[in-house]
Amino acid sequence: MIELSIFLTAIAFSLYTITYRKPLAHTEPNPERTVWMQAFGIALLGALPFLNKPFHIDDVVVLQVARNVLNNPLLPFGSNFDWFGELQPLWQVTTNPPFLSYYLAPFLWLAGYHEVTFHAAMFAFLACLAAGAILLSKRFSAGSIWPAAFLLASPAVVVSGNLMRDVPAAGLSTLGVALFILGTDKEQRRWLTVGAVLCGLAVLTKYSSVITLPVLFLYPVFQKKYRLIIWLWPAVALIALWCVQNLLSYNDIHILYLLLERRSESGISWQDKLYGAFLVIGSVLFLLPALLARAVGGRDWLAWSGAALLAPLWGWAIHQYLGEVEWEYLLWALSGSALLYILLFDGARNGMRWLKTFAPGDHADSLFLLLWACAPLVFCVLFVPFQAVRHLLPALPPLLLLATRYLNQSGARLSPVVHFIVAALFVLQFFAAQVVQRADYEFANAYRSFAASETISKLKKENNVWYVGHWGWQIYADQAGLRQMRLGEFPEEGDVLIVPYRVDKGRVFEYDVDYLARQQRIDEITFEGAAPVRTQNFWGAGFYSTISIWGHNIPYRLLQDAFLESFEIYRITSPQPVVPEE
Repeated sequence: MIELSIFLTAIAFSLYTITYRKPLAHTEPNPERTVWMQAFGIALLGALPFLNKPFHIDDVVVLQVARNVLNNPLLPFGSNFDWFGELQPLWQVTTNPPFLSYYLAPFLWLAGYHEVTFHAAMFAFLACLAAGAILLSKRFSAGSIWPAAFLLASPAVVVSGNLMRDVPAAGLSTLGVALFILGTDKEQRRWLTVGAVLCGLAVLTKYSSVITLPVLFLYPVFQKKYRLIIWLWPAVALIALWCVQNLLSYNDIHILYLLLERRSESGISWQDKLYGAFLVIGSVLFLLPALLARAVGGRDWLAWSGAALLAPLWGWAIHQYLGEVEWEYLLWALSGSALLYILLFDGARNGMRWLKTFAPGDHADSLFLLLWACAPLVFCVLFVPFQAVRHLLPALPPLLLLATRYLNQSGARLSPVVHFIVAALFVLQFFAAQVVQRADYEFANAYRSFAASETISKLKKENNVWYVGHWGWQIYADQAGLRQMRLGEFPEEGDVLIVPYRVDKGRVFEYDVDYLARQQRIDEITFEGAAPVRTQNFWGAGFYSTISIWGHNIPYRLLQDAFLESFEIYRITSPQPVVPEE
């Protein structure tokens, strides 16, 4: 019933927009209060049904750092942690800085591991994302609601709303860029400072947000206000302070450790990450039909013919690289490539005209948005170890601004057909995000439900019960009083071991791949799912890891297999694994 009410609300919103007889980017935008209420309403509608979502994927690392902050605020990484099948210093385990954990630490102290409390706290970052999108739309899209609407209703934002760092980093950086732009335009130091601080905090939330700093640098350049570049200093100062803390506490700089010492080849090629980027963009932004309708209706033959020509060429390239792929893979890959072509082509076409005058104005704005959109795309292809939906969140705000500008070039009123298509696509995207989030909720809930099940209670009464695996399962298994098996800590004969099928298990069986084959399997508990999609089964669906070498993964896939998760229960009969000597 909750999902139905949300869907009907989205339809009502769209019907209101369709009948609101003004173009998408009208010269007299809605009153500010109305626009803000619309954006925050969309964010609330997307988030409220899932406030009780179980801890999931990397939430566990964020909460472990938050627990360290409560123990010693000056040493957020000051403990050992098992994330790869053995205890390691958290400094070596985590790949990101701790600002989000500092933010969540008071909520952990007040409420403990309470899912609703944490997800309610995370809504602050959705509010930042909404506010940033609204301010940016006022600057670049004449106040259109659509950039904020499509951003907040995207599966990339809705499903990524766990306790992971990606939405917070995107929210902080988007609002930070918007305020820095506002400060540059008005030459007001307070907005420049606040914008730079927020971008610095985004970097202290997720290291990849460092790509925001060149964006801040470029805007004053395009506006010929070079003296304002100095106002990047608050962001640089925050990052420098974090590096000093690293040196004082750990005698090393965390980001340098990750780049120089921990860096390893993932075996995933740049082509795989490029195809993954197209898959992600196509599956989280449903704007391609509207862009094509605008191109055809506006007789922009370079846009629509280029997109039409790209589709078969890109399909051929995918076939050459991956062989036969399923229709869902082709649908999202070709949609994403065509959407990116139209937006980047139009941004480049308009932006290159800036080279004739080097003057601030519409052409400078187009080039700025183009470079901003390209920065995270290039970064994710060249530098991330694997592709994932969350990695491309920073690219969505500038892409949506480019899309809105293209749909409403020269301020012309959209045709009723294109206007209707945009509204219908918003409803479809919103509904898809809710369905995919429901599927991800069910997946995460399998671990919480099983840890609290009668099966676990009965096993604990008569046995020492162990488990393997990480993600949210790790928190719930620990709360249930189970003991984690890891290298150097193994169950004894007669103990019980629980092994989830899908959850990441780290290296615990790496040195003895036949360990489970020597044990007695006594039961298997399977959890089914009601949602018609899957988000993370590694053999077709990979919202958190879109890796083609693992079975042509796409962010989400229509029902491919019948179960969410399966828990195998073993009686230990051969206790000691065979671990080779180093």
